[in-house]
Amino acid sequence: MQKLFSTKLQGGILNLVLAVGIVLTAIIGSVLLLVYHRNLVLTKNSLQERLNRNAASGINYLLAAAEEEIEHFGVDLYGEGLDSVRLSKEAWGIFDLAITQAKTGRHEAYRIALLGAGLDSMREVALYLADEDRPLLLADKVTIVGKAFVPQAELKQVHLGQGEMAQPNKPLVKGALLKSKAMLPPLYKKALARADRYTNFKYPAAARVVPFTSAVGARQVLTASFLEETTVLASREQVVLQDVSLSGHLVVVSEQRVHIGRSAKLENIIVAAPYIEVAEGFSGSVQLFARDSISIGESCRLLYPSALYVSDGAGAGKLWIGSGAEITGEVLLGDEEGKGSNHLLSLQEDALIRGQVFVDGAVELYGAIEGSLMCRRFLLKTPAALYANYLQDASVRVDALSKHYLASPLVSTKAKKGIVAWLR
Repeated sequence: MQKLFSTKLQGGILNLVLAVGIVLTAIIGSVLLLVYHRNLVLTKNSLQERLNRNAASGINYLLAAAEEEIEHFGVDLYGEGLDSVRLSKEAWGIFDLAITQAKTGRHEAYRIALLGAGLDSMREVALYLADEDRPLLLADKVTIVGKAFVPQAELKQVHLGQGEMAQPNKPLVKGALLKSKAMLPPLYKKALARADRYTNFKYPAAARVVPFTSAVGARQVLTASFLEETTVLASREQVVLQDVSLSGHLVVVSEQRVHIGRSAKLENIIVAAPYIEVAEGFSGSVQLFARDSISIGESCRLLYPSALYVSDGAGAGKLWIGSGAEITGEVLLGDEEGKGSNHLLSLQEDALIRGQVFVDGAVELYGAIEGSLMCRRFLLKTPAALYANYLQDASVRVDALSKHYLASPLVSTKAKKGIVAWLR
């Protein structure tokens, strides 16, 4: 009996050892599998981080490139054959669109950005008024902060309709007063040429043109990736953007007129038409290009980086910005050839432009500009008369514009370029 009991005890110990061995094997296998997966994740993350860095380096490469437009091409970042990136730069309105793609096997990283440039020589300039043999007359409540280029480097403070003040109440300009020339500086020539493409309905050869009604139709949301070719939504009739959301690599074109309703949600798209009307209370980021006129309703908010451009063949384009509206971006009225100088910007009471303003013509300034203004003349309308080169209840302050503001790279060609907005 004792021998039999001893044999059974040894058999139980063997089973226990086997069970423990199986458990330990499972634990060790699990640990090894966990370590393997952890190393796999770390390797994948490290690879993705490297791709992200390479894509970002590609953007830096494009920021330094002098060319305005660059077709897709590959570049070896460090000359070792391990970090190649595909790059491209193209026009997107009056800004540059930079796209980089870093890829290894099935892994890839993209960076998409709008590029701009610092204000360069215009950083300290509040006003440039062309010399048309008329002095600039300042009436009540006028503020100009920054360098001012004016006819004969002279300003006069007046009582509207009553003549010049014998003793001005305060300094007329907080900044240097300099003499202007008869012609406006050609800073905006390249930007005007770029903008003319859109008013003349000229698009890249690779653009995909589709009828507006078939592309939008009953759909309320349409997004086009900047990684794909430009999509042009074209119409020969009036286009009404109401209760729709459009974003990305889209150009909306009408041969007649575009009406942008308050309920429309537009982000980074381009709109081109002879006439463009933006309803009261609209908010979004959009670049508008018109051959005849643009009307911005009261209390609108055009967010950075927006742009407004009007070019009339006879030099008589009009831009009206309603009371309480805010525009953050570039405002241009003119054309590449300078064929006419009768364009008109009318900035109503309590309206604000935050950025650079160029008008090859006249400005009715009843609101405020936080940035710089270049124009040929001012107009002031009262119930009794129309005054030339008068300012009243107006403000132009270059010091109020953020030091980080970036304009079109076509304006400040020698200034340091930077990221206007990340699109991906």
